[in-house]
Amino acid sequence: MVTRTSLISRRTAQNFRQAAISAAGSLKIKLLLLCCFIFTLTFLATRTPSFLGCGQRSVPTLDRTSRKGYTLLINTWKRYDLLKQSISHYTSCPGLDSIHIVWSEPDPPSDSLVKFLNQVVNSNAKNGRYIELTFDINKEDSLNNRFKEIKNPITDAVFSIDDDIIFHCSSVEFAFSVWRSAPDTMVGFVPRIHLINQSKENVNSYNYGGLVRTV
Repeated sequence: MVTRTSLISRRTAQNFRQAAISAAGSLKIKLLLLCCFIFTLTFLATRTPSFLGCGQRSVPTLDRTSRKGYTLLINTWKRYDLLKQSISHYTSCPGLDSIHIVWSEPDPPSDSLVKFLNQVVNSNAKNGRYIELTFDINKEDSLNNRFKEIKNPITDAVFSIDDDIIFHCSSVEFAFSVWRSAPDTMVGFVPRIHLINQSKENVNSYNYGGLVRTV
């Protein structure tokens, strides 16, 4: 015959076992959640920098060429006098090694123009210095032609400019020296500016800045 005391003891033991099983299950769930939380933090810690673009990324090694100067990439369009003046000026800069003229006109450059520019290059390349002169002929007329890849460049640095803007050689050489301190970055000028003409009484008169005619 089961006494009331033994019945209470059984119920107490059963409740204790159920509580223990429930506690064990709750502990397992908590441990599982903790593991998931730690895994999530670890994953985010390793992936977040790349998502934000600030993680360490391998930069491909540039194939450095043997020439130590820079290339002049000059865009032109039926302004032969300006082109001649620009070439005459920049060939006197000591760091210039190569000239690529972006040609997008329907007709190829005339023989007289090519002859004149070659004479200018040869006359300004003194002390045995050689300056390459190349016309990059394009079939289509587009301002984006200046962004096309230069085939077989002989220098790493490329100075892109228009034929109507002339910078003093000292400024170009300084920009080149800055670039050499960080060759994986871009260095340049902001030539397209408008300035108030202080020499006139009319304060609404502006000059188009960036054109340096004294070479």
